[in-house]
Amino acid sequence: MTLSKTTVIPTANTKSVTFKGIGISKVAVVNEEVSVAAKPGFSGKTVVTITLKEDEEISVITADILVIPLPVTNPVVKEINEEKTRISWVRSPNAIGYEVIQNGVVLCTTKSASCTLDSSIPAYPPVEIKALGKDETESVPREATYVAAPQRVVPDIALVVNFDTAKFALDTGDRALIQNFAAEVRIFGFKEVDISGHTDSRGGIDNNLLSINRARAARDYLLRLIPGLKVTINGFANVVSVAPNSTVEGMAANRRAEFRVVK
Repeated sequence: MTLSKTTVIPTANTKSVTFKGIGISKVAVVNEEVSVAAKPGFSGKTVVTITLKEDEEISVITADILVIPLPVTNPVVKEINEEKTRISWVRSPNAIGYEVIQNGVVLCTTKSASCTLDSSIPAYPPVEIKALGKDETESVPREATYVAAPQRVVPDIALVVNFDTAKFALDTGDRALIQNFAAEVRIFGFKEVDISGHTDSRGGIDNNLLSINRARAARDYLLRLIPGLKVTINGFANVVSVAPNSTVEGMAANRRAEFRVVK
């Protein structure tokens, strides 16, 4: 006899029974049909001995029982980025482990309700999760829902921070902008960023050095947030302007560091 722990036990027209059996919580006999329910958390092989009493007649039934684990629920495959995939599900109440399979290949086995792969996997063929029980029992597989990683967009200029005249120190607002940029770098898994420093056309200072110092200040703060990121820097003095240097507003726009995502 094979059953899951959710086997429905009838209550009408049942005969008087007593029983013994590891992992068995209820037994009922209606006419010639025997119904058995497993205890929560139990799976695998067991033997139940049922003593049936009807009037003065006593019958003893011994049955080999195989309790299979219930399937998992809500299985999801979530692609984190090009190098990582997380697979999760809601536990089976009577499983002792789980097996994650795609196209007949076992991707992982685990006792927890998730596993993380250091690779991206395709949406098709679908990933399936089996609940594993004792005595090599297993549930029917459940197909997982596939959730692709957020679309990776590489902007031309991802971020611009501006500076005071002849200065290269970052203020609180600049650091907040770079923090937001760093969060996006982590989310999308970017690996390399280029930062270019720029000045207005005002003289009396080494604009080449000032522009590289602006790029360096931006790089140093970004690397404090993401130490392993590859960052290249360049200084262009006042050669590459985004606004006329003939106005105060234009010069303010030109005093900047530009962040570009390389890959």
